[in-house]
Amino acid sequence: MWKMAIQFLRFDKAKTAGALAGIMICVYLIGQQLGIFGFVMSSIASLLRDNMNYIWVVHENSLGANELQAMDIRVEQNVQSIPGVKATHPIVVAGAPALFASGSKVSVQLLGAEEPYYTGLPIRYAKDNFQALQTEEGIYVDYYDRKFLGNPNIGDIIEINKKQAKIVGYTEGARGFALAFGFTTLSRARYYANLPSYQISALLVEVEESAQINFIQAVNQYIPDTWAYSASDFKTMTIMRILKNTGIGFSFLALIIFAVASGLVIVGLTLYSAANDRIKDYGTLKAMGATSAYLRRLVFAQAFLLALIGFVLAYCLLNGFRLLMKNTGTIIHIDLWLVGILFITPLFISFVGSFFALRRIERLAPADIFKM
Repeated sequence: MWKMAIQFLRFDKAKTAGALAGIMICVYLIGQQLGIFGFVMSSIASLLRDNMNYIWVVHENSLGANELQAMDIRVEQNVQSIPGVKATHPIVVAGAPALFASGSKVSVQLLGAEEPYYTGLPIRYAKDNFQALQTEEGIYVDYYDRKFLGNPNIGDIIEINKKQAKIVGYTEGARGFALAFGFTTLSRARYYANLPSYQISALLVEVEESAQINFIQAVNQYIPDTWAYSASDFKTMTIMRILKNTGIGFSFLALIIFAVASGLVIVGLTLYSAANDRIKDYGTLKAMGATSAYLRRLVFAQAFLLALIGFVLAYCLLNGFRLLMKNTGTIIHIDLWLVGILFITPLFISFVGSFFALRRIERLAPADIFKM
């Protein structure tokens, strides 16, 4: 059956190529949109990306990681008194105007953390783990934000809030959503953002695993003006706020639906046309005793081969796109769940499209072959 399915596909190379092109383009577009969507979601929750192992204690009016309200540092003492707490790490997040050596004037989002471990900063994106921040007035920016910032170099002197700072290193890929980060120490972030020494934006808390639920309940019940979230809950809250207040999610969904619908129409009509062109062959098989079940398997075998080849071609294109985008700082991850979706999609399109051909074939009576 598989040999015959291949022969049928080779019978009309133009239609086979058309069906493959429809599947390939559809799968590529879906993979591209889902990959970019994943990058956007990761950027929206960039502050949480490397801090998923902590409980986040924030001001009760904070609406997400991108809308943190200031808290008093004395909250840390109250938090440390709760059973199960292993360590606490305050961070400061604040916007400030910056003037770069090239003359570029932009707003940067300062993210400050305590020395010497800099818990809260995106450590895995800095090759030296931010150790260059020990330099006086030191600050890191992301390599892929350089064009937006006026192409600064390491060693450049810049101004933040009319105060001198020095670029001492780059991160690579630690980018935020529609903003550029500046990474520095806790005290330096306060200094550049004109914040008082007692002010923090959030507290990252290490809690014994068995005590996490009790800890969150204790903070929410007993510490005024604060609220505790697990990192996953806070990430969901952050992303959902953006999705609800923008059309980002709908835009990506509409493009994916359009890609699937286009693929169904193209593949369905192509397979129907191909079956119509080979109707004599199908009629001959029926006249020779082939059952309807055998003909269905034959059509589905062709659909499976088209889906498999289309998936492989689209996956190669998508990997090329991923490598191309990586050079611009748009990091797209082709995770296992995405590969699964991309494999199921062409199967769905091919099998649904094959029903157009099956309807034409199943209406054919063996005697009809002699009338053609």
